[in-house]
Amino acid sequence: MGGGAGAPRGPALDPAALEAARELEELASKLAEIFGGPQQQQQPESTQPHRQQQQQQQQQQQQQQQQQQAPPLLDLHLGCIRAVYGPRDSEFKDEALVAIDTGAARGAPRGPGAAGGGGEHHGVHVYAALGRAQLEALEDLPGGDEARLAALARDNLVSSGGGGGGGGGEGGGSPSAAVPSAAELRHLRRLLASRVTVGADDLQEVQSPLPYPFSALGLLVFGDADSGAPPLSGSSGDDGARAASDMSICTGFMVSPDTVLTAAHCLYNVPNDLRPDRPIGYRKVLGFFPSYSRAANGAGVAPLGRVDAVWSEVAPEWVAAAAEGNFYWRGDVGVVRLRHKVGDTTGWFGLAHGCDVAAALLKAAAKERASDALGPTVAAAATSSAAVSVAGFPGASATTAQGGKLLFPLMGDQTCRVATSGLCPADSGGADRQAGMLQHKCDTGKGMSGSPLWVRGDTREGAAAAGLASGGGFPSRRDAAGAAEGAGGGAGVTVVGVVSRSRGDCPWGPDCVNLAAPMDARALSLIRGWIARS
Repeated sequence: MGGGAGAPRGPALDPAALEAARELEELASKLAEIFGGPQQQQQPESTQPHRQQQQQQQQQQQQQQQQQQAPPLLDLHLGCIRAVYGPRDSEFKDEALVAIDTGAARGAPRGPGAAGGGGEHHGVHVYAALGRAQLEALEDLPGGDEARLAALARDNLVSSGGGGGGGGGEGGGSPSAAVPSAAELRHLRRLLASRVTVGADDLQEVQSPLPYPFSALGLLVFGDADSGAPPLSGSSGDDGARAASDMSICTGFMVSPDTVLTAAHCLYNVPNDLRPDRPIGYRKVLGFFPSYSRAANGAGVAPLGRVDAVWSEVAPEWVAAAAEGNFYWRGDVGVVRLRHKVGDTTGWFGLAHGCDVAAALLKAAAKERASDALGPTVAAAATSSAAVSVAGFPGASATTAQGGKLLFPLMGDQTCRVATSGLCPADSGGADRQAGMLQHKCDTGKGMSGSPLWVRGDTREGAAAAGLASGGGFPSRRDAAGAAEGAGGGAGVTVVGVVSRSRGDCPWGPDCVNLAAPMDARALSLIRGWIARS
């Protein structure tokens, strides 16, 4: 039977292409469920010519629409695997084009191309106009799809060549560039896993001028041992990180006039599944930007400029575990000594043992139960969890300012809570190095490693923590005038954990748990020694 005039008649799909098409259709359906986008019903396969001709007519209409407007969230077409993205992370911020195209690496004719469009289609196109959050979600598709997507990208990803792709075009790519470089794949995978959101995304920007305690936060920038002017931090000399070539960011927070705490994994490399060949050793601190944030006009603000590091250090247990290729979860705390005492201007956080805070809350609950026979349940509920806050610089929120400068807004979650029992996690001492980690449901992201998890000062747990911090030698301090944030003032700002990593099916799986290294006796002893060192 004849189709409409001018309808293209492509060759039949080979079995491998059909199998890839089915695989991508299944993946697209799951993506649509996750992102809430439209799901296009797939017609059952038919060998009848008129059905093929109808499909070809529909495909031709879809091609014409693709040339005039950006594709919807998930729009299935016939074609080959392709991912089009710009050279900088920031180009993903508002809208990015990801096109999955199964035929390119197999040498099939190209799909809808640049101007003129008339290429024949083979396979299935899955176009997704995604914002940054959706790109991050691709990393953690359920049921093993993340590994399948990674394999598809590794085998079939085509470099765009022409920069960021808008609309439905091919972005100027060359069919001969069927295999991306390792750097391109690493770049894409980093984008896919840049935020961990538990439930709704509660991260909100905190803009300049920063109130305390946000003023005591700062952006840490790291690089390899050969980069930049600042001196090499750490005690490893030319070892380890000299072979690395990339830069990264983390969050740090002041705990004394010249001491910054952060995560150990920011300071000292450990091989991981994405970087199994990662060199072990200290990274170089290229600078600390205290009180860094973004102003209302969008400009980046670093009121104290860049402060150089004198030295950095992690726990000996971290170094020993890294030598064996292990991530010592509970010891994920490190320190940077600054050249200048900027804490006298920014203020600093207090520190308290989470077990002591939990004990104080439980003791208060017991007193309330004894004195209030009518409301024991209310008293227990009030002390069953602690209000906590977190803030830092998630890379997923990066923006590009005029002139191409990359800015990292300061983002915070002020709405989360931690179970009282969670403030004092049990350490089994077994092989599970995640044992003893403080579990929380605050929203975090890559770049927020090293952020403080603190109890808010306007709560009973904040007052209890501030009193314990003052008694234990780690009280917070607000400004150069030396105004301590004690329990009596009701404004204690006391850290009980340092943001580390997550586990489970993150970001949206029911078993997703964010982890923080606790302020336990071992950590506090190390920090006390670090602060006292000249």
